[in-house]
Amino acid sequence: MSLNQVGFCLSSQGKYEEALPWYKRAAEIHQKGDVHSRVDHAVLGRSLHQVGLCLWSLEKYEEALP
Repeated sequence: MSLNQVGFCLSSQGKYEEALPWYKRAAEIHQKGDVHSRVDHAVLGRSLHQVGLCLWSLEKYEEALP
């Protein structure tokens, strides 16, 4: 199971505080890219979007902006 899937399971239950670290970790991994440092920007974008959605759901609007 991927980190994003765990985050999705938690966030779909409204457990945004618990889902946030899973999405953040997924974003960190996707920013590094594969073994050749190639970044899949679509996958990275989805992970960052989920981080933003969790922060927004927790009313941490300023933190979600970047």
